[in-house]
Amino acid sequence: MESMADAQGEVERQAKAPADSSPDAAFLPLDSARWQLAMVWFPSCAVLFLILVAQSLGGAYGTQLQRAWGWALPTFLPTLALMTSVFAADALSVRTKSPAYVRRSFFGLAMGLSLFYLFTVFVSVGAQPFVGMVTAAPDMVVARLELLELSNMWLSPLQSMVVAALGVLFFLKEQKDKK
Repeated sequence: MESMADAQGEVERQAKAPADSSPDAAFLPLDSARWQLAMVWFPSCAVLFLILVAQSLGGAYGTQLQRAWGWALPTFLPTLALMTSVFAADALSVRTKSPAYVRRSFFGLAMGLSLFYLFTVFVSVGAQPFVGMVTAAPDMVVARLELLELSNMWLSPLQSMVVAALGVLFFLKEQKDKK
């Protein structure tokens, strides 16, 4: 019974708090959440890009580079483009007095999904040198490409979850001051 009274007291306290008061520890400024995610995505994708360049130059995909890059670019480029466009629009906007906040728990979900997805992409790309150990395919280039294409079976659903979480954080507008 006491916990219900405590919960009701918390609701009343929040209702009486001024609208522009800073949120409690359960919230994070939206701008900070976006930049923290970008600090994971951009360096990770830069490393992934460099690995793919090295594999391409090293002949891992033979003459089928277009097929390999056709698999790779959609795994990370749309997310980077979304982030870049939001940062560009934000760089040109007038700052509001009331920034938006996001629950830390939702930010943690978005970050966790991002990290897991990126890790899974790295595993898919990093497995390329070991394809010969697990398959007896006569053409290693085709075997490597088939492994990348097979990875879409698990990457596509994960990417959908990541895009859903990041979409909320990157399409959410800053709160406008009411006049």
